[in-house]
Amino acid sequence: MKSKTSFFNPAVFKKNMSLFWPIWVCYLLFGLIKVPGLLWFRLQQAKKLTETVCFTAVGTSLRLEADIIAIAIMSVVCGMALFGYLFTQKSAYTIHALPVTRKELYFTNIISGLGFMFVPQFLVFLVTVLLCIGKGISCFEFLGMWLLSVMGIAFFMFSVVCFCVMLTGQLFALPVYFAAMNFAAYGISLVIRLVAGVLGFGLSIGDIRNPKALQILAPMNYIFDNVRIGSTASYSNKMAVSMKLTYCGGRVVLCYVLVAAAVFTLAYYCYRKRRIESAGDFLTFNWMKPVFRWAIGIGIGYTAGVLAARFLNIVLHPIKPPTMLISVLLFGCLGFFIAQMFIEKGFRVFRKKLVKECLIFLVFTACSFGAMSASARHLEQYIPGEENVSRAYIGMNYPVEYKGEKISDAIAIHREILALADQCRNRDSYQNMYVSVDYHLKNGREVTRSYSIPQEVTESESLSRHIRQQEESYDSFMSYLVGYDFQTISVFSGGTFETDHSDWHYRTVDLDEQTAKCLYQALQEDVKAGVVQKYNLSDSNADTDGGSSLEMAGFSIDFMHQSADWQDVYQRMNGEHNRLDGDVDANMYKSGSLYVSFGPDCEHIIETLVDCGVVKSPSDIHYSVMGETQ
Repeated sequence: MKSKTSFFNPAVFKKNMSLFWPIWVCYLLFGLIKVPGLLWFRLQQAKKLTETVCFTAVGTSLRLEADIIAIAIMSVVCGMALFGYLFTQKSAYTIHALPVTRKELYFTNIISGLGFMFVPQFLVFLVTVLLCIGKGISCFEFLGMWLLSVMGIAFFMFSVVCFCVMLTGQLFALPVYFAAMNFAAYGISLVIRLVAGVLGFGLSIGDIRNPKALQILAPMNYIFDNVRIGSTASYSNKMAVSMKLTYCGGRVVLCYVLVAAAVFTLAYYCYRKRRIESAGDFLTFNWMKPVFRWAIGIGIGYTAGVLAARFLNIVLHPIKPPTMLISVLLFGCLGFFIAQMFIEKGFRVFRKKLVKECLIFLVFTACSFGAMSASARHLEQYIPGEENVSRAYIGMNYPVEYKGEKISDAIAIHREILALADQCRNRDSYQNMYVSVDYHLKNGREVTRSYSIPQEVTESESLSRHIRQQEESYDSFMSYLVGYDFQTISVFSGGTFETDHSDWHYRTVDLDEQTAKCLYQALQEDVKAGVVQKYNLSDSNADTDGGSSLEMAGFSIDFMHQSADWQDVYQRMNGEHNRLDGDVDANMYKSGSLYVSFGPDCEHIIETLVDCGVVKSPSDIHYSVMGETQ
């Protein structure tokens, strides 16, 4: 008998619940282990239930990464189980011959699938609330946020699965479609950045910003990155004084829930238009076939073309854009016909009409490649305006900071690098100079470039000398060795001086606090004189006469920074700070050390070693060349 309601069939619902109950039971067991189980275990491990311990345990158990993966798997399994009758013609004809409408089947299966996920999630929430009450933990608002988040994510994920169900007639094509829906936009972005990285001088994947629109169109990855529950510490006077729970991503979940409502509606429309005899077909609608052929062809063409280009760059020589274009077209044509083989479920795919479509496809691919090549050339020549840059970094041995009026110097060096683009682009060399350029813009964005410049390029020597001159300046070099607070260092705890011994054995002499302080002052004087730098940069031998090796000795100094918030050049460039986690002693973050190599021309250091009694005379300092005793 037909149901009184037009969208729900109790008989179908009861059949779903009785037949597929192991699905939601397994999900329930996962949830009980992951949230209340993990929370209970962490609380039992603690010797004392302080606020910090409780909030850290709750934050860990409510982390959403594992939940998102479990929801994705659960959604696909529910879709395969509940709509399994659509994947074989016998089952499809049998079900649709019963006195039940497609509308009833669709919405009853939707309610069943959501019930399989919502009910376990709610039970896990109740058990966790009871556990928190028993342990005296008051963070119920975050438990509620967790419940609403996982229910919203499940609602969206299941809508995508239902839409994918309507596009295919093969059971095991469903997870493939679901993965494509979630990661196709990410793949498109990755391919674009890979192509630009090959075609553009100084460009790489990390240097090209991923557009926000493409990030949103890769929902699973976007939810992973933007919806979080966790615990963070609050600090006072550089010490952790309290722990609090944090949540972000509520708007993201709400937006995807609204999108899911539209996706469910679209899936229902597709179900009404779906032909029963399409069960068993890879694609259920004819309009999808050219879309599928072109998508697979472009994906395989560009992916394989870029990989082939990178392989040829390694084993042969740098390839030029026309060669790469031919590679993309060949692999694209191959992917086009492979896609048709999946559609036809056979190998007889070379028909006149399809060959004409393939030619149009190749023309489109060539045009898109030309557009990407032009975009890559535009990006490689892009330099931000000086008025838009808050600070810049250029590094060969280490990043040198440019601020204020000095930003124009960084831009001038960058232009000098770009002037060598045509000489460097297609030149194969085993000896390269690597230069990084990093702009921090006033709007919060970053522009980064990484250049590999063959030493055979004539102008590379003057460029190297220009950058070295900046790296060897007193302020830049001391910031590199010690940190940006090098002028405030006044507390020392000692150090060691290395001197060699016979038979390749080394011995060290311990330095007291006063000697370490004197050596630090002497180091600054020799850095101002410009004689220490060449011993401590990775290309230190580049400027020695005749390319001979440098004679070097070394010492280390242990000291204390004034503040735990000190930064070295890499932390400054990346915007990182020293963080205090838990009840760790702040002095641990203030302690620092440096190792310095020096040579016979470092007069202030040598004089200090003699005056402090570390050595009796300069002749007692043993210098090493490439590990050999001199």
